[in-house]
Amino acid sequence: LMALSGCLQGKISQLILVDYSQRALVEAERFREIFGDGNFYLEMMRTGLSEQDKVNEALKTISEKTLIKCVATNDVHYISKEDAYAQEILMCVGTGRMIDDPKRMRFNSDEYYLKSPEEMYELFSDYPEAVENTVEVAERCNLKLDFGNYFLPEYEIPEGYTTGGYLESLCLEGIKERYGENPAPEVKERLSMEVETINRLGFPGYFLICWDFVNYAKENDIPVGPGRGSGAGSIVSYLLGITNIDPLKYGLLFERFLNPARQSLPDLDIDFADTGRDRVISYVEEKYGKSRVAQIATFSTLKAKAAFKDVARVLSIPFADANLVSNLIPDGLTFYRALEEEKELRKIYDSDDRVKQALDIARTIEGCKRQPGVHAAGVVIAPGELSEYVPRGLSSDNRGVTQYEGDDLVDLGLLKMDFLGLKNLTIIQKALENIKNTTGENLDIEKIPLDDQKTFDLLSAAKTLGVVQLESTGFQGLLRKMGVDRFEDIIALVALYRPGVLSSGMTDEYIERKNGNKPVEYYDPSVEDILKETYGTVLYQEQVMQIARKLGGFSPSQADDMRKAMSKKIPEVLEELRKEFVAGAVKNGMTQKNADYVFNQLAKFGQYGFNKSHSAAYGLITYQTAYLKANFPTQYMCALLTCDQDRTDRVVTYVQECERMGIEILRPDIEKSFADFTIEGEASIRYGLNAIKGVGRIAIDSIVKAREKDGTFKTFYEFCTRVELQKVNKRVIEALIKAGAFDGLEKGRRPLFNAVESAISQAASYQKDILAGQTSFFDLIDGSEVPEIEIFDASEWRESELLAYEKEALGFFLSGHPLGRKSKELLNFTSGEVKEVSENFEIGKELALGGMIKDSRKIKTRKGDMMAVFMLEDLSGNIDSVIFPSCFTPEVAKLVVNDRIVIARGRLDDRKGSKQLLVEHLTPLEDAKKSLVKKMLIRLGLSTSIGDVEKLKRLIKKFPGDIDLEFEIKTVNFDNIRISSGIKTRPSQGLLSELKGMFGDDSVELIGKYKA
Repeated sequence: LMALSGCLQGKISQLILVDYSQRALVEAERFREIFGDGNFYLEMMRTGLSEQDKVNEALKTISEKTLIKCVATNDVHYISKEDAYAQEILMCVGTGRMIDDPKRMRFNSDEYYLKSPEEMYELFSDYPEAVENTVEVAERCNLKLDFGNYFLPEYEIPEGYTTGGYLESLCLEGIKERYGENPAPEVKERLSMEVETINRLGFPGYFLICWDFVNYAKENDIPVGPGRGSGAGSIVSYLLGITNIDPLKYGLLFERFLNPARQSLPDLDIDFADTGRDRVISYVEEKYGKSRVAQIATFSTLKAKAAFKDVARVLSIPFADANLVSNLIPDGLTFYRALEEEKELRKIYDSDDRVKQALDIARTIEGCKRQPGVHAAGVVIAPGELSEYVPRGLSSDNRGVTQYEGDDLVDLGLLKMDFLGLKNLTIIQKALENIKNTTGENLDIEKIPLDDQKTFDLLSAAKTLGVVQLESTGFQGLLRKMGVDRFEDIIALVALYRPGVLSSGMTDEYIERKNGNKPVEYYDPSVEDILKETYGTVLYQEQVMQIARKLGGFSPSQADDMRKAMSKKIPEVLEELRKEFVAGAVKNGMTQKNADYVFNQLAKFGQYGFNKSHSAAYGLITYQTAYLKANFPTQYMCALLTCDQDRTDRVVTYVQECERMGIEILRPDIEKSFADFTIEGEASIRYGLNAIKGVGRIAIDSIVKAREKDGTFKTFYEFCTRVELQKVNKRVIEALIKAGAFDGLEKGRRPLFNAVESAISQAASYQKDILAGQTSFFDLIDGSEVPEIEIFDASEWRESELLAYEKEALGFFLSGHPLGRKSKELLNFTSGEVKEVSENFEIGKELALGGMIKDSRKIKTRKGDMMAVFMLEDLSGNIDSVIFPSCFTPEVAKLVVNDRIVIARGRLDDRKGSKQLLVEHLTPLEDAKKSLVKKMLIRLGLSTSIGDVEKLKRLIKKFPGDIDLEFEIKTVNFDNIRISSGIKTRPSQGLLSELKGMFGDDSVELIGKYKA
């Protein structure tokens, strides 16, 4: 081990700079003693700092006295001299400073680059031996990384077993549990093949290690997923309980997981409930030793768009200008390609010097490491001290972290595993707890029937909000078209809903064949048994492999090679495989023409083939969540709300789904609520206190503890006297009031809110008296001494204020919505609800959406023009909206005010996968009755008399206009008939008032031009 004394910040240099030269000499000798004679060097630098001259002279003297050699180095912070300014920018990015900030961190020169040997000799021409010593150090450094070997930890096995023998014995026990006493011959054949391959490749210990920590998780009530990736294709994994999907039943292949002819580590990715993942890692650390286990580092790099934004900020380019430019940089493209492909970006680059400078600097720092992180799943286990194999550091929570990323660890032969924390498993576990608490049933999710009709009905109706993988509108549309009547359909869904498959037309072909609208055809009769499950289409990679083996006579490992080549579309490799496949198929009795045709079809669709093992394993989680939602809806929705209570957007979505399902969401209640959402009755869920903003677990624990100890709270003030006010402070109590948690205890939120300070003050004094012994035991029993606070103002907040405070506390409106009374009216003038229209409406087509303006911002463009961006929100959701300068007139500008209810007309735009509304016109709701009405509808019931009709005729004549009038008449059969009157009218406020007076408030409806 060799060491150098360092730059000016090194200990020896620091002692020299404060004139402690003798102490510096002693320190140098101490380092020599630590590292050994000849292994410690004094480091000299020349980057233009005057302090370096002083240090270098002193180092020469120390060298002469101690015979410790000096070496010449440069303080390298960037590669080329031209990168100096980019480095300054990068330092500003890291420290949050501007480039024109005189107090920012900076270098004194542009000499901090990797100098050539010639430059170093010239720089130290007066001391050439220092440069020669640098060469000596370089020649002594000889690091050789050991590739091609595996460094697996030892798994302790019981005495009398080999590692492979113990693995096989565990699998034989698993056969009895999975397949019974008399398993089919193919079970034992498959096991024998897998065990032989695993032993031959030297990986039995790998499977035992996985089995051990999975077993620990199951024994400690930590849910484990059914599998992930190709590992679900292994019967060994299935028998050990590492996976929970039968590979034989679903045609999953071991070779897709572990190629028998290729020496590469297996890769079993294992899902644990996110609440239990850390416990599993702790177990592994304890079993193998903390110094041998670490999580895996990740290093985020500066992508083009982020690099430009950072540089623009440092150069003080206005946010609006920078935002316009960054929006022109496509995600995932480098600057080089972005400037080639985006004409508008190139135009700005060529015409705006500030933008050009920022983009040029950003191009230089693009790809630089921005910051280290910890991989969400990766864990590495070494056979000895991990630092003997890779650099090791510590994370913020004091856990070991490798300083290499995952792929590098695999190249070095270390055991890398993915322990993924999956919230879905926690949701399932919570739902099972809810089922047990409410019904007494101890449901085993691994033993539910996979042919439940209620589950298939729910999936076919696309009621999949909260169902794993199937929540998107695209998936829901596919479900409606395809229908689900068996578990295999769910496996297929994941494979069908991918961009390549959708664009190829295979998805539509599959659905047409499945639903009997097209005949099922096969490339060749001999592949029917392989493709029957998918109606003659090649949907899975495993099918490519099976056809390669059956028709082409390929070995399992050759079939896997063919699968890889087709997915990666490597022409040269494919051509060689074609020859082998055709030759094998001809040998097996096919004509060359047919063999060529089959290979072409495999190559065409094989590139889209999906890993069936992964699809089957994740399809099982999908089915489990759908089963719970279909059969235990209240328990499942309660679990969803609890597990996502910290994500307001998800809570809002689930609350709306509960309303659609007929499940009532009860307001938070200080008397009944707990931290999490809880079930009350058959179809009611009580809001959890932990989902209220500003109310933490510590405060909730104090409230629940007080309630459980002494019973329910009688009054607001009594509540204040019984909780720990250091934990349940003013901020917490105000949040509870805003959320409506005291509504069942006292009437009126505003009076309580105004009384909080007084209540806390008096309650604190009361608690102090108790501690001081000034309140007697008998006083405490009858409670007569507890005074009540006086509430002088009993008036409630206006509805708009009450709802605004409620949204502040909960993140959404629970007891009502400012749009509630006007939502129906809005729908009459628009193309539909925001959520539905934004997801399903055609891009570029004219439409109208209505709602409240939120988060509005007025922006000045680079040219000095004004524009606006805002969120348009209705009861269903929201959409980003933009008004460009050409449409942003002074009249429109007055309407862009937060909480204003408007109708926005324009067109949908899809900007990099995110929908936004390009607004061309804004109309206040109150003006829509004048400018956006297409027709007026009058509803006449059975009780309408001839006299009423005559009176109606006379009234309509008083208000002539250009709006069509229609009638909706209820018949004796209670059917509604709508007829056009042929009359045109003017729906003024006077006419509307008289009509409502005659026939009722709901008798008149104005229908807009854009109503769907």
